[in-house]
Amino acid sequence: MINVGDIAYQIIMFLMLIFFITFIVFFFLTAVKRNKRLKNIEETLNHLTEGKEKNKTNP
Repeated sequence: MINVGDIAYQIIMFLMLIFFITFIVFFFLTAVKRNKRLKNIEETLNHLTEGKEKNKTNP
């Protein structure tokens, strides 16, 4: 015979599994997005720095 407590336990464990998988996926997607954003900022700063150096050498 199936007990109500067993069903509740299985549902809670299933929900926790889904939560952890969702958290891990969200964490990695956020890290990838942050990495892309940092690369874009770095490229922009490099471009601006190169422009300032060219202006100093060519008055």
